[in-house]
Amino acid sequence: MSTKENRKEQKTAGGPKDQMTIQERIKELRCKNRLTQEGAALKFHTNKSTWSRIESGERAPSLQLVEQICKEWHVSADYLLFGEKDTENQVDLSGLSFSQIHIVKELVNDLRRS
Repeated sequence: MSTKENRKEQKTAGGPKDQMTIQERIKELRCKNRLTQEGAALKFHTNKSTWSRIESGERAPSLQLVEQICKEWHVSADYLLFGEKDTENQVDLSGLSFSQIHIVKELVNDLRRS
């Protein structure tokens, strides 16, 4: 099997995955949240140069940054790192305000209790 075929097989094995890299997913999330690189750098307490290097693939994000991105933008680490989506058990909350997300969480908790 060629290297190209092997990479393709690795990407598709083990469940639904997208074809984007982590840096592309980070950029996509930043854009979905209507932030510039500078705005994202401020939000996550880093500098614009570091953020730019992460999005260009010149630098890997720290584990702390991955955790912050996942919490702030409501994505799983599996999605951010590997592109794996568990669409059956996930709801896309991007674009909702903090108060709207809180209402959704309360509704889910109420449904679990009933």
